[in-house]
Amino acid sequence: MYQVDSSENLALSRVLKEFNRKATVARCAGLLTVPAFHANTIRIETMVHLAVANCAGKRKPTFSDISRWLNRNLGNSAVATAEDPPEDVFISNISSQTGNFRLFEGTWESSDFHLQQMLDTAEALSPAIERIAAALPNIYALLRMGDAVAARLKLVRWHAEPSARAGSLVIGPNTNIDRRAAAVTFTQPELMAFGIEVTELEPFLFTDEDEKILPLQVVTQETALELRPVVRFGNEYVLALPAGVGSALRAYILREVVQARAFKVFDSTLGRRQAALVRRLLQNIGEEYRSLLSIDSDPDLPQIQSWCFKRDTSEHVHVVVLHEDLGECVDEGWGLPSKLSQKQQAAFEDFLSRSAARCEAEPGFKHGTTIVIRAGVGRGFASSLPRLGLSWDVIFLGLADLDMLVAYQDEAVDLLFKFLRQENWVASHKARHFSFSSFTLFCQWVQDDFSIWPRDLPLREGAIFMVPSDSPFGFRQKVRKSRDKHSILTWSGKWMVCERYGRNSYFDSRAKQPIFICESVIQQSTLAVAVETSKGPQWLICADQGYDSSKRKYVFRLWSDFVGSFAEVALFLDAQGAIPEGILEVFLDCTHMVDIESVSYAEHDDLGVKPIVSSTVPGRATVSLPRDFFAIFRRVGNEGEQALVSAFVTALEMASKLVVPLEGKLVQQAVAAALPSDGARLVHLFSSTLMSDHLIWTSSAKPVWLNRADAAFVRIGLDEHPPVKAKLTVGSSSCTDVLNGYVARIWNEIKLQLNELDLDSVLGALLSSNEAIYTDRMHWRRTAKAILSLNENGEGLDAAFTREQKRNRTSLGTRVLAEMAVCECALSGKSLVTQAELELLIARTSLLIEVAYDSDAIRGELAPATLTVFPNGEYEIDRSYQSSIMRPFVANQYSDEYREAAADYASYYQEKERSGRGLASDFYGADFVDAFEKEYGLSPDELIDGFAELIDMATDAGLVVVKMELGHLKERLIEKRGISPERCNAFVSGFALVRRPRWDKPPKGFAAKDIWPWLFKRRLSIISRPVVCTGIANADIAYFGVSQVLQSWNYLMSRSSKAWMPQDYYVSQAMKAFSGKTAHVLGGVFEDEVVEKLTACGWVARARVQMTELGGTQEMGDVDVLAWHPDGRVLIIECKRLQPARTVGEVADVLQKFAGEEKDKLARHLTRLAWLQASPSGIPRALGLDRTAKISTVQGRLVTNTDVPMMYAKDLPIPMSEILPIRALEKI
Repeated sequence: MYQVDSSENLALSRVLKEFNRKATVARCAGLLTVPAFHANTIRIETMVHLAVANCAGKRKPTFSDISRWLNRNLGNSAVATAEDPPEDVFISNISSQTGNFRLFEGTWESSDFHLQQMLDTAEALSPAIERIAAALPNIYALLRMGDAVAARLKLVRWHAEPSARAGSLVIGPNTNIDRRAAAVTFTQPELMAFGIEVTELEPFLFTDEDEKILPLQVVTQETALELRPVVRFGNEYVLALPAGVGSALRAYILREVVQARAFKVFDSTLGRRQAALVRRLLQNIGEEYRSLLSIDSDPDLPQIQSWCFKRDTSEHVHVVVLHEDLGECVDEGWGLPSKLSQKQQAAFEDFLSRSAARCEAEPGFKHGTTIVIRAGVGRGFASSLPRLGLSWDVIFLGLADLDMLVAYQDEAVDLLFKFLRQENWVASHKARHFSFSSFTLFCQWVQDDFSIWPRDLPLREGAIFMVPSDSPFGFRQKVRKSRDKHSILTWSGKWMVCERYGRNSYFDSRAKQPIFICESVIQQSTLAVAVETSKGPQWLICADQGYDSSKRKYVFRLWSDFVGSFAEVALFLDAQGAIPEGILEVFLDCTHMVDIESVSYAEHDDLGVKPIVSSTVPGRATVSLPRDFFAIFRRVGNEGEQALVSAFVTALEMASKLVVPLEGKLVQQAVAAALPSDGARLVHLFSSTLMSDHLIWTSSAKPVWLNRADAAFVRIGLDEHPPVKAKLTVGSSSCTDVLNGYVARIWNEIKLQLNELDLDSVLGALLSSNEAIYTDRMHWRRTAKAILSLNENGEGLDAAFTREQKRNRTSLGTRVLAEMAVCECALSGKSLVTQAELELLIARTSLLIEVAYDSDAIRGELAPATLTVFPNGEYEIDRSYQSSIMRPFVANQYSDEYREAAADYASYYQEKERSGRGLASDFYGADFVDAFEKEYGLSPDELIDGFAELIDMATDAGLVVVKMELGHLKERLIEKRGISPERCNAFVSGFALVRRPRWDKPPKGFAAKDIWPWLFKRRLSIISRPVVCTGIANADIAYFGVSQVLQSWNYLMSRSSKAWMPQDYYVSQAMKAFSGKTAHVLGGVFEDEVVEKLTACGWVARARVQMTELGGTQEMGDVDVLAWHPDGRVLIIECKRLQPARTVGEVADVLQKFAGEEKDKLARHLTRLAWLQASPSGIPRALGLDRTAKISTVQGRLVTNTDVPMMYAKDLPIPMSEILPIRALEKI
């Protein structure tokens, strides 16, 4: 508490008496508009108070005077110690019925949010309460004055800058004191120019009476200046406390409510609105059930509202809204924090404890969370919450912070629960965070990439992590800017509160578009977005005309798919100056349109399916969609998109009532801005005769993604005995020993957790998630052409690759965890798995694989043999090889695959007739069929029948994941497919992953490499064995997923028939021999393909040229391809048809085999190349060239069937430029 004329400020007060009051107040007030001084607000506001209270002379202060006062006088006083770094933006925004107002946030936490809540309530009550209605112009006047200051200084909403507390304020010519003083000073005409009447400011004018009491008042505790921050000097008005506008208005609203005798109605209305906001923010938290305890049973309970939810079968959430006592605020003012009385505190804690106990008594209870939300008008609150036991998390959040947190991202509520679990885990180690609030710690957690404990601090009993108080600053700034919540004017003259649409888009450019959605009208079943252009907002609106749930779903999909295109059109026309200033509204009328299932797909002429545009009122137009509009999207081209986007252009033209219509060329360019090519599709209506497609695409299964927060959490404490300071381990064997120990520890944690879970619930969840991941992959592949067309400059491909990486990491962890679970989970008697447990298990499994990859990287010399262990138990190795080799290698492979998928888009629209199935021997040859049968005990045809019957069983059940007795599965194979009982057993033996006593111990006939998940081509994986069984008896249970069966079939047959599997993958000599022979034959075929490619490009080429023919020795072998070009170049080509390298270990192995060392796969090529470069005379004869054929250079090339890791390795004996895939031969 800092009294204005305290003894500490006595000397400064005497000095100030010589200075001119207006000049000093204005100049000091101007410093409150400097973003870099945000942290020093309380010091500068104290200076303004002193100036108002003491200045009475004629001297005008210089910046040196003000600098001395702030730095020497106040900088060494107690007031400077109260400064804190800013926790929020410098400029925020208030939305009202009359528009937007920029607000200087100051030091009040979430000042704009609480003022917005009170203003919204006042505006809602104004039609019924005359005094509140009369107060609104006064409120708007002060808001306009603050906004005018920001406008004069060109400060935009959400502006923020770094600002340091308790330091020396650098005040000089660059501070522009005079300009800032002028910005806070207004004459009466200037006020009127901003729409402000002086009479409207009267409640906020500092009075003579105020001047008398100000010296005795305490800064930040509702001083007269804080309540009335506008100081009049003759005909000029100075906004003395720009950052005090919010608090002054909150106090004024409350005073007017009391004067209007509307306190109770205001209190109850505010409470209802805030409770509704909590319900809306937490709408996806889980399934609500009846409140466990009556809140009316204890008269000592403070004013609360309470709900209980189930997030999962065993996860309970108790949400409590603790309302602020506004009566206490009226009586005591805003300066001091409120707190519950002893009786209220005891009753509240008892209520929370008894509610938790009731939840714990529910069947299957595992974990609970209590979330207490503080609602009200933003007054500080001092209270504590009880610990409710090891199985309960408790958090206290202000309503403003909850609103900010939920706006962070779509999964923000899930993140909150992960944060609470992790914070509780830290407490279980008897360590703690010292933080201003839970929200502050949450923001720090997000800033630290979801690491709950810092690397450099040991996690042990008594350890304390001091959380910086300014942790929310970056979080709030990011959320505010991305959300950009503000009001936008409609055609009817009403201001609607909107926020950015699509800010969580996969594509950054789309997330930043000026498209804003109005949530309040969505709650009234109307879809509305506004595109902010330089000429005014342009709205796209679609009202629900009583649609049924099916049609409503398709209308929403259509509207949301085309919002971006509407924006592109509006922004293009705006940039061309084609649309005049004004507000335009385009209504999308779907009344006559039927949903996809009801569309008549008979041939329509374009007139029958194209939208109709009409406009009867200036500023408005309607796009009406015909009954069978969706039929046009069954065409392979983007005629449907062209039709609707063209209608948008026409609608904007009609709504503008242009005297001269838009030129045809401009219309085409506008459409092209939204749809840059015929591949730009927004709606995809594919047809399929395959029941598996129908099952997969209509499934409600959702992926359980590998979560970054879980991935960060499982790393902490990985080292069981971490050092006090970071410790470096050097040497390949030492590092790999440490990492292998981590793998063993992670596995033990996974095993212990799986032992306590029910197998059926775990497998069902994992297999369902695996199916959903496959569906997501197919969705991105089938829409590849559209993604690449609509998102140019590589953004579409980058987003697709990022998504693929997420799928790959998640699906690998999911499949491996399923392989572990079938061995380690209990068959009965244990608890069902929760979503949180499953996500954590996937994260641990993924970490196990990652640690093993790190070990392989060091062993394979991809990474230096050094490892750092941190005090919190994390470790780190140099993973630069990931960015230099692994990522470009994988990204380029994926790029080719994704572009191939885009090129295949038209095939999805082709009607495919189902034909009878041929024999496997017709596709794969008799040799393969014979070898396959000897390997697996059944023929490829029988395997096809078996897998096809699995799909039929899924179709009969209408499920993507099927669970049945193994005996019933065999009966179906026998009855429906005619497979003998013996061969049914062979089917199970060869393609079922059967429960065994331990996952980490391979059964007889298998090796460790068949189970370790960091290896590829494992014989005991779900990819190799898609049917998961609890045993081999008829009563045992079999599980399988539809897409996994399809993927496994493709994996097994394509890789086996093309010799992509290593020979030691097989058991039978017949299959091993087939694989070796096929690999040799296909190697020769590949060499011939290289010759063919080169010949087509003008080269003379020949395959398999013996070195003896070229004058060399027999020991030198042969040149795979020898080529000559008329320009004199000669290529000595080594052809390698290589198996795809998928894992870190495989990449390291490939690089080691091509290191150019003695006897490796590159050494002999380098020997041949060196010899031919020295002795090229035999080359023309070997190629049948004329003796006069010139040879200018002899170069080497390594040509591969696909991208290979060597293309990105810098330390090989041949340049990266000399290693290329066969597709690149055209550019050689």
